[in-house]
Amino acid sequence: MKRLYRALSLLICIIMVFGFIGCKHQEENKEEQKNVDLNHYFEIGNTDSYVLKNGSVNYSILLPDSPTTNEKIAAQEFNLFFKEATGVSLDVVSDSQYASGKKYISIGETVLAKSVEDKLQKSRLGNEGVRVLTSDNNIICCGAGDVGTINSVYELLHQMVNYEFVGPESYTLNTGVRNIALKNYDIVDIPDIACRTTGYGHVANNDVTIRRLKLTSSWDSMFVGVDGIGRIHNSLNYFNGYDDPDYFATSNAQLCFTGHGNEEKVEEMISIVGDRIINALSKDPKADLIEFTQMDNADWCRCAACKEYAEEYGTDSAVVIKFMNKLNRYIKSWMETEDGQPHKKDYKLVFFAYMSTEKAPVEMIDGNYVPMSEDLVCDPELAVLYAPITVDFTASIYDKINQSQYDTMIKWKNICQNMVLWLYGTNFRDYLVPYDITNSIQDEYKFASEANAITVFNQAQLYQTGSATGWQTLSSYLDSKFAWNNNYDLNDLINNYIEGYFGEAAEIMRKYFDEYRLHMFNLAKDGTYSGLSSIYIGVTTDAKKQTRFPIQLMKKWYNYCNEAIESISWLKDSNPYRYSLLNKHIVNERIFPLYILCDMYYDSFTGDEVTAMRNQLKSDINLIGLSLFKEGHQVSELYAKWGI
Repeated sequence: MKRLYRALSLLICIIMVFGFIGCKHQEENKEEQKNVDLNHYFEIGNTDSYVLKNGSVNYSILLPDSPTTNEKIAAQEFNLFFKEATGVSLDVVSDSQYASGKKYISIGETVLAKSVEDKLQKSRLGNEGVRVLTSDNNIICCGAGDVGTINSVYELLHQMVNYEFVGPESYTLNTGVRNIALKNYDIVDIPDIACRTTGYGHVANNDVTIRRLKLTSSWDSMFVGVDGIGRIHNSLNYFNGYDDPDYFATSNAQLCFTGHGNEEKVEEMISIVGDRIINALSKDPKADLIEFTQMDNADWCRCAACKEYAEEYGTDSAVVIKFMNKLNRYIKSWMETEDGQPHKKDYKLVFFAYMSTEKAPVEMIDGNYVPMSEDLVCDPELAVLYAPITVDFTASIYDKINQSQYDTMIKWKNICQNMVLWLYGTNFRDYLVPYDITNSIQDEYKFASEANAITVFNQAQLYQTGSATGWQTLSSYLDSKFAWNNNYDLNDLINNYIEGYFGEAAEIMRKYFDEYRLHMFNLAKDGTYSGLSSIYIGVTTDAKKQTRFPIQLMKKWYNYCNEAIESISWLKDSNPYRYSLLNKHIVNERIFPLYILCDMYYDSFTGDEVTAMRNQLKSDINLIGLSLFKEGHQVSELYAKWGI
């Protein structure tokens, strides 16, 4: 049966420090459950019937006669995990084989789902929301779309066998199950963030992981590709091949959104950009999110016209809003033409509030933020991509240290109906050390809900391969959960993760994590590893380095990992696949303290010891498949520095 690891006394201390609160997800052993949050509504009552009794099942899976790919996947996923939990799988039949009086788990747009369509409330569910409903001893799993249907199946598995997916190939569920009572399910579960993504490469590059974490897609895949143009920081790319100096900023590092004060040049730029976007919208019927964003630098045009706008409105964002409104109206006008009518759709044009343009052009009147002029109100089709890069992400976004960035969100919310949030969750100067957001990540998603965010990109190690050390795989799991429901209980999620990711080694790794979590909390509290723009702290290079991660603590955590590996050695023969998986997960968390010992404390060891440790680190990194040791820098550069 599933093991339930209880928190150690250290965790109790941590909970007392942080005062975490939340709404725990529904547990199987409660006789009656009712959650009155209308977006996360769980009413689950008892019946006298069983889905599985004494290891025998008399239910079948019902699919439509022509199921979609996702409906087929949903049925396969249900049978895969149900069989692992119970030892039995269900027959799969189609609508044409449906027989009244038999019992079914209905998946997708079946005759059973259609027979209770008025109860399913599909109009509320969005593209990916969950609906699980018991009707006449049948269980109906569906969504408004077939992605929602897959998500509904995962919810049913959670209810029946405590299934919980935490990361690549890692999950928990009850095993040896002989009895599953039929519950009277009435579940509506709608994600708080409609489109959910990841900032980690080990998730983004794995379609199965994306699906099982109930994410929408990778970040790049959310946006429309425009003639091969990169989707991020791409405004200059729209003008490849053009050399008119009025199109470009005085620095040549950005566009000039005023055409150097020439309105005709602005209209030319609008037609160049607009025609490329129109072409993309024509080719892709599903395209609905298009970026036209400034480049990733702090340069801006300082021509006379741009300077005049900046002085008038106190920010460089005003010229961008004016340009984007014109671009939007160019596209909307095309959609009203004979050629454009077949492609008319709801869409969002996304622009940056970032660095030079982070400040919104608003003023305070009668206690409210209002636009400084009527033409600075964003059209309904615009979405501002707010990227507050200077936030201290080790602290809550509601903390006083982040007050300015929080206020900026409120200001943008008053002039733009739609928002996308670009947050940050790693140390970009050093990927092999932690950047702990365990205690702040939940508030980031509450902040996103408050901002009515379409999606949240919590950028971390997106282009890292293999995994991410320093407990950042936990962050990727928490991202997915809080994007779905920002009222989950944080400590419940941590328990799920440690059990699912480390399995039989969970007890030792829990001890490591509890010590790590308290240590990182203290570092943030005393300012040793926190503060505005702390995502760029040089952990192993600046003056405070040895106060962050003391050598004895690193040795201790390194040894915990070795003990954890030894504790699962018995699996080598009995279950070599599981041993290999858990060993990799433990080694992944050994990389961080070993790296600190190799890079920060090398002068505390003999030459032979340092060489051995660095070769061990290289072997560990190769096992996990990490390719980067900091943003844009290959691990081979680190090896070259060390001479290994």
